Amino acid sequence: MSIYVGHKDVSLQGKEDVFELKFGFVPSEVLIGFDKFKFSYGDKTDHHVKELGLSIASKLEDKLLKCTVKGVLSDGSKHKMETGNVRVSIIAYADESTEDAVPVSALQSFNLKFSGDDHHIGRYAVSKNGSFMEDGSGHQADCSYSMSPVTLIPHAAIEKMKSENVHFISRFGMGMYKGDHHVSHTGIEIAGNEDKITYDLSDKQGNHAECNFCEFDVADNGEDTFFDKILKLNVKGKKITIAGNANVPNIAASHIQGVVKYENYYIMSHNNKGYSKGVFVVSDGDKYKQFDSYDEHYNHPGGMQRYESYMLVGVENSAHDSSYIRLYNLSGMSLDKLPRMEESFAIERSSMGTCALGICKLQDQYIIAAYAPHDGTASIDFYTASAEVELPQAAFTQLCSIETEYVSYQNIALYAEQDGTMYLVGFRSDDDTIDYIDLFEVEMKSSTIELRAIYTRHLYTEQGSIIGIAGVHFRWGAALEMDGNGNIMLLATQRNFVGRETAINEFREA
Repeated sequence: MSIYVGHKDVSLQGKEDVFELKFGFVPSEVLIGFDKFKFSYGDKTDHHVKELGLSIASKLEDKLLKCTVKGVLSDGSKHKMETGNVRVSIIAYADESTEDAVPVSALQSFNLKFSGDDHHIGRYAVSKNGSFMEDGSGHQADCSYSMSPVTLIPHAAIEKMKSENVHFISRFGMGMYKGDHHVSHTGIEIAGNEDKITYDLSDKQGNHAECNFCEFDVADNGEDTFFDKILKLNVKGKKITIAGNANVPNIAASHIQGVVKYENYYIMSHNNKGYSKGVFVVSDGDKYKQFDSYDEHYNHPGGMQRYESYMLVGVENSAHDSSYIRLYNLSGMSLDKLPRMEESFAIERSSMGTCALGICKLQDQYIIAAYAPHDGTASIDFYTASAEVELPQAAFTQLCSIETEYVSYQNIALYAEQDGTMYLVGFRSDDDTIDYIDLFEVEMKSSTIELRAIYTRHLYTEQGSIIGIAGVHFRWGAALEMDGNGNIMLLATQRNFVGRETAINEFREA
């Protein structure tokens, strides 16, 4: 059997290292990649970053493979990487059957470089759908990368890869949960067991990477996943101005809570502090109508999500300790035919608020996530129902309640892929004006849910007539929308209507 699978550990004390590997046969295919890199400025101090990159170049001559590995981590003051370690992954084979073969491609180089000054780092990623390196002030690096051609790896070689713990990274990313910082070390490693992936983006003060993703041992099949679509989103929102007015007396203590878009209509929920009911505002852009929420003494309609032609919304009392989950029918709506409340649908949460809601269809069942912050933490209650009936007739039961440290969401959203992968998106504004989305992979167990944070992105809003905390931010109305063609869009509103209009940002795929 003419197969070679192995690693080569490379130490970059300077900037590059060259090694040779001689096979006992003449390979017909060779795949080169990496499953580890660790770059460090050293143990003295932290620094800004001007450029970060890695490249692996190879040449096959008969049975001899020659490789050159280069790495760079530098700032604008001539501080450079003192230590660098790369683990090169190599697979070669000849005369092997490609029946049941697995298509694999691998990252072979990436370069992330700020064109002007050097900066702190908030997060960076290398992917065909969105390579970036950025700080917390909106500075974006110029990014490039290269992938190997897609190689069909024989089944025997795949089995040997698993036994030898050899992997080929095809995309990755990491970021600080909050803010940006100087850098001491950075890198990624798939450590033996592929379930154990370590990320490093850290400084001497203990700030480190918390939101990460990595994909390996796969080739691009040409189809974008939901994650791919999230990566493709433009980092800057596009502002539109639409007509609307909530007409609530206590505007100082009331604001837009949630937003959805259905066809050409924007629907916004708005609390009404001190009064019995909250309000909804429907706008076609030029004209608008307002209507009250359904339940007496529940004046706080909150974050919402649309599912097909239905809108799911949580409505709380003023103390945020009792709520209902309500469903509105949007089909055939217009300014003369406003959304219709499905009176038979109600999930009562008598001892819990419902700040935000997500809903999706996961194969043969509906899933609802109800989010409520309390006492410095937050809970997410998950409900399930059979999808064999239309949503208004679905009988939901609570699956579980989980606690999370993520306490800053005004809105959340759920999305499920056809293969059963489910995601939760959280919208937050740190320090009132710095806007992020957090992406979690949601894994359903028999009687519980596990959330795994995999991605965070800092997005930038374009303000309307109001700037600052009351301007357009994810802390007010925010939403994930998907059209009939599978394209996604994020929405964000400003705090209030001003002069019978409000600004909204749309973040679309680049």
